[in-house]
Amino acid sequence: MRLFLLCFLLFFTSFSAFSGPVPSKDFTQWLLLQMKTYQIPGVSIVVIRDYKIDWVMGFGVKDVLTEQPVTDTTLFQAGSISKPVAAVAVLKAVQDEQFTLDDDVNSILTAWTVPQSQFTLEDNVTIKDLLSHSAGTNIPGYIGYEQGDKLPNLLEVLNGTWPANSPPVKVINQPGMNFVYSGAGYSILQEVLVETYHLSFTTIMDKFVLQPLSMSNSTFNQPLPAALMQQIAKPYRPNYESVQGGPHIYIDQAAAGLWTTPFDLAKFVISLQEALRGNRYQVLQPEYAELMMKPVFGNMGLGFFVNVNKYGKPSKHGHYFMHPGQNEGYRNMLIASVKDGCGAIIMTNMSPDGRLVMSGKIKDKWQFMDALITRIAEMEEWD
Repeated sequence: MRLFLLCFLLFFTSFSAFSGPVPSKDFTQWLLLQMKTYQIPGVSIVVIRDYKIDWVMGFGVKDVLTEQPVTDTTLFQAGSISKPVAAVAVLKAVQDEQFTLDDDVNSILTAWTVPQSQFTLEDNVTIKDLLSHSAGTNIPGYIGYEQGDKLPNLLEVLNGTWPANSPPVKVINQPGMNFVYSGAGYSILQEVLVETYHLSFTTIMDKFVLQPLSMSNSTFNQPLPAALMQQIAKPYRPNYESVQGGPHIYIDQAAAGLWTTPFDLAKFVISLQEALRGNRYQVLQPEYAELMMKPVFGNMGLGFFVNVNKYGKPSKHGHYFMHPGQNEGYRNMLIASVKDGCGAIIMTNMSPDGRLVMSGKIKDKWQFMDALITRIAEMEEWD
């Protein structure tokens, strides 16, 4: 009975969230069925067409108990989509000649340095290595901290010392040789930016990325200020089970700390697309936007997965860039074209327990997101 009522609520709220162009009725009915199948309380979507936001829509609820609908200003945790946003700040620093892509990060860092190991005897860890997940660093992802936990600072996270709940950051493979996804690499980049500008990471991101792009509903503040908590989509597990304690706190902000909306992320995407076509730039000059889209290893560029097709799959002839994102109780996807000015950003407030996924106790597949990207790509007639 509860699932029936929630499904009815999803249908009732789906058209009430945004006053502007809306998707077709067929698409909406299909999406609501998918949300019921995969037990997702709320979804927020933006579709980009011809370098502009074509439509933005909230579906379902941000809070199952209060039945508040998702709207275009509902905040979600971006998860690893934080990484390409942070990468833009790093490339902005390169653009402004604060350091180079080939600099050894230990020539920049003082408060903490990359520990030496057998893997760093011949090859140093560079900024480019970290941006492209080829630095050989450990820790694929972080699980964050529950509300009320004692929180570490970034140096404690890097050192793996209490109260950090992750191991020390270290190099476990030879730098510059292979792609191995690493959230820890972006924690190092976070410290690089902090030591370069002598400002908090939140301030750096506000000053160099979020404010220039008018991303007014976005912040890297961790924990989120109390005044914004009423604006969030609450995090859930399958079966509409709330994440215990609410949204987790991510000290590793560059890796996973962004709170945002699809509407704001669309501004971010369009700024890169405009730079890529040389029309105008707001943060990165065209040459640096182009650098982001060049593969370093496989289909990994500098912050984005690149050379993917319209469905987000690696392809020799793919001209899309993308990044998924997952924090505890949130799952998201960003995909956009390098050359056609189209794309989509999808944010949801449901994910399985990350610890169970990382331990292999559950098989974690992204069927809902794959189906939704496919449906949008076909509906929008992407090339």
